[in-house]
Amino acid sequence: MTVVGLMLGLVAVIATQCLSLATAARAAAPPRRAATSTRTRTAVPVMATRTRTPTATRTRTPTATPISTRTATPTATRPPTVGRIELGEHHSCVILSSGAVRCWGSNAYGQLGNGTTADHSTTPVAVSGLSNVDSIALGAWHSCAFITPTSSNPAIYCWGANDFGQIGNGSSTSASSRTPARVSSSTGGYTMVATGADHACTVASNVTLWCWGRNDTGQLGTGATGDSTTPVMGMASDVASIAAGKQHTCVLRTNGGVKCWGANGQGQLGNGGTSPGNILTPIDVIGLTSGVDSIAAGTNLTCALTSSKSVKCWGLGSGTPQTVISSGVSAIAVGSRHLCVLLTTGGVKCSGANTDGQLGNGTVSGTGSITSMVNVSGLASGVVRIAAGGDHTCAWLASNQITCWGDNAYGQLGNGTVIDRYVPTLVVGVP
Repeated sequence: MTVVGLMLGLVAVIATQCLSLATAARAAAPPRRAATSTRTRTAVPVMATRTRTPTATRTRTPTATPISTRTATPTATRPPTVGRIELGEHHSCVILSSGAVRCWGSNAYGQLGNGTTADHSTTPVAVSGLSNVDSIALGAWHSCAFITPTSSNPAIYCWGANDFGQIGNGSSTSASSRTPARVSSSTGGYTMVATGADHACTVASNVTLWCWGRNDTGQLGTGATGDSTTPVMGMASDVASIAAGKQHTCVLRTNGGVKCWGANGQGQLGNGGTSPGNILTPIDVIGLTSGVDSIAAGTNLTCALTSSKSVKCWGLGSGTPQTVISSGVSAIAVGSRHLCVLLTTGGVKCSGANTDGQLGNGTVSGTGSITSMVNVSGLASGVVRIAAGGDHTCAWLASNQITCWGDNAYGQLGNGTVIDRYVPTLVVGVP
């Protein structure tokens, strides 16, 4: 073999060994990070969604409304004044003098009506698309508004939870409505709206009663059970106004008498006892067949303001109306387990449960007795209207400000926090 041949053979051997080493190195190397790259790209958008949406809802929108209102309004022009305030289980709404509506608090089902289901808002946000609103009513997880008649056919709009058909427009109960939806009408026109926890009622222009939503205890007053996604007639005549509780309903008749029906486990129907448990058709409240000016209802409590300016209540285990305050009352508001009254002097007193400071006297103590009234701190006068929710209370002041107290877990006091308040605290951004 020549020298050249030996050299060529040696090169071949070296090349073969290098190829073998490279192949082994590739086999031993870790796989490409395709999966890691995929996990990283997916995680970033999810985190961004969770961060951006709450921040934009809770910070940017509420802040923009108050600043715009206070800055853009000329000094010589008063800002919009409050028209009426109503409270739900965990949210609150107010009508401005312009006829628009602003809401705050829990929004898990879109009950604030601003097109989102952001968990909650601690300051007022505008309800989408509403104007000329005359009155509002709030349930546990839904809201309704009665629109001032601009024609011969006034309307009711509802929004929020719809799992029992409480929106009232015949739509599927599988989804909530984040913006107002018009309630179906088969009458000559509605005149008001009231809401229970999961149902709602209205009085038609011919003084008949129509209700929709949940009906497991007969709260729609049709004489049967079974939910309804559109209004059904409950009473055929002589209905002046309505008060809807959690699972019961009461009406004030045109003759000043009161009738109730639905759940009666705590005596909230006023028939003298707590049985039968559910009553499907209207019955008279004992001792109140006349002489009543207005009524209000809560979870298991119902109250009436008489023409003599006294207050009588029933429920919470007692089926017979009892006098809470004998004179000097101009308005009443009933929460889940508490009562507040507006005195003719413009002061406010409250009674009942005080677990979250809903009585407004600076404490969370109390017997829970509905007949033991206490003064609300700082509200001895100057109050125009009052409203009671689940475990919170609000008052509209003569100064066109709103002040609230009690449970604030969802920001339903409207002061920019989620901290309970045991004394009245001003709502920010309204008017």
